[in-house]
Amino acid sequence: MTHQKSTGPTRSSPGRPATLFRTVILAGLALAGSAALTQYVRSQIPEQFSGELQARSVEVTASVNGVVDQVSVKPGQIVYPDDALFVIDNLDHADRIASAQSEVDRLAADLRIAQAEYELELHQILGDMETVVHDIRDDLAQLEGDRFQLSFRDTAFSDFLGHLDNPVASTDPMDLMRLLRDAPGPAMQLGVMIERGRIENDLDTKQARINLSESRLSRLQAEQEQLPDKLHAALGLPAMEEQLANVRGRVSELQYTESTQVVSSPIYGMAGLVQVDVSDAVQQGYTLLRIFDRSHESVQVELPSRLAPELSVDREVSLTFPGGELRSGRIEAIPPQATRPANVDGESQIAVTIRPAGRVWPTLPIGTTVSVSLGSSS
Repeated sequence: MTHQKSTGPTRSSPGRPATLFRTVILAGLALAGSAALTQYVRSQIPEQFSGELQARSVEVTASVNGVVDQVSVKPGQIVYPDDALFVIDNLDHADRIASAQSEVDRLAADLRIAQAEYELELHQILGDMETVVHDIRDDLAQLEGDRFQLSFRDTAFSDFLGHLDNPVASTDPMDLMRLLRDAPGPAMQLGVMIERGRIENDLDTKQARINLSESRLSRLQAEQEQLPDKLHAALGLPAMEEQLANVRGRVSELQYTESTQVVSSPIYGMAGLVQVDVSDAVQQGYTLLRIFDRSHESVQVELPSRLAPELSVDREVSLTFPGGELRSGRIEAIPPQATRPANVDGESQIAVTIRPAGRVWPTLPIGTTVSVSLGSSS
């Protein structure tokens, strides 16, 4: 048997697989490239953190106990200062009038008792003073009588002594003899002079007593005129009268005041959720509504403490609002310490406040989630 040898080129088998080593090399290269690409992409996209849209707010509360009669505001509505938001029927209005009227009756009764005591005491004091005045006037009358008698006697003795001192005008011997015969002796003249001195002393004493009595009488009469006002004040009647007048004024004011209370907006802003409805009973101080001041908005976000070296006041950050709207903000405040998460293995957080910067932020409900990144928005 003859064997023929092929003289053409040798062909490899078409289904021969690649070696295992080659496969491992290619897979490793693919994984390394994927990791490098992922790292590159991550380095180009800033890390995002979830924040919450907030705004300064004012609580609108019920001013009285009552029932809501009217609600004139809706959530999200723009309100202005003094806009009427609610009408409340004041359940305490009638009770306040009755209480004030009861106080008026009590004060009026107390005042009547005090006035009766005042009149009784005034009458008694004036009666006692009249008795004293009468006695003083009797003493004055007696003193005036005594002074008149003393003055008469003093005049008589004075005339007598003056007659003795007059020189004899006549040169008739008969007149001279008669004068010598009737002239009193030295003892009588001395007695007259002593008596006249005593009379003058008594006159001075009587006059001093008269002056003192008249002064006392004038003082008592002045006190009689001032006594009603002084006693009126001493018994507290003016204060009682003023208190009664004030309470009566309050009763009149309550009677002319509407039994309903209108609750108005204190500021300009946007209404939040309305907490009551018509016919709801409310207590004084109950929160009816919260109004947000949209001119003082902020975003509150908690950032991981590892970013602390990158945080600073006034640093610009990027904000992404719902709908993909990009805005800017600036860090307004950074707290002095971080907060620990519930999970002890988790990273501590720093609560940061961000204020608007650049374009006006979109109007969205308070509490809306906003994405925050440390890179500035374009």
